[in-house]
Amino acid sequence: MHKTSKPPQNQHIVPRFYLENFCRLSPGRRNPTLWVYEKDKPIRPSSATHEAKERYFYTVQRDGLIDYRFEHFLGWIEGLIAPILNKFNDPQYLFKRHEKETIAFFIALMFARVRPYREYVQKSLGKKMEETIKNHAKNKELFHAQVKEFEA
Repeated sequence: MHKTSKPPQNQHIVPRFYLENFCRLSPGRRNPTLWVYEKDKPIRPSSATHEAKERYFYTVQRDGLIDYRFEHFLGWIEGLIAPILNKFNDPQYLFKRHEKETIAFFIALMFARVRPYREYVQKSLGKKMEETIKNHAKNKELFHAQVKEFEA
């Protein structure tokens, strides 16, 4: 498991650098504003730093150890993609093959890093586990062996 001196706590579900592309200077405000639209709520001003984040969203705890590897992996990917996405500001720029592949990977990862996808995976795995357990329970020896392994 990974240990850092300052563990990532507020983990962005949508990368902050990505949100910053939607921020604009607004009259009467010193810093760029991200206008937030939430269903059944009034529109409100905010910033990329304060939105689309959740405490320990990607942190996993196993056997009493805290694992930040997925958050660090996302940070590594964001470091690769941010300069590539900035090239969209140049309408004359022609993306190289590896840049297109990185963009495609980033887009796919954006789908996989949000709460609905996490819930879908958990639900799907839960159904698969239930099916597997029922099948194993039909074989008495296999079932008892797996219970022993689980208890160890």
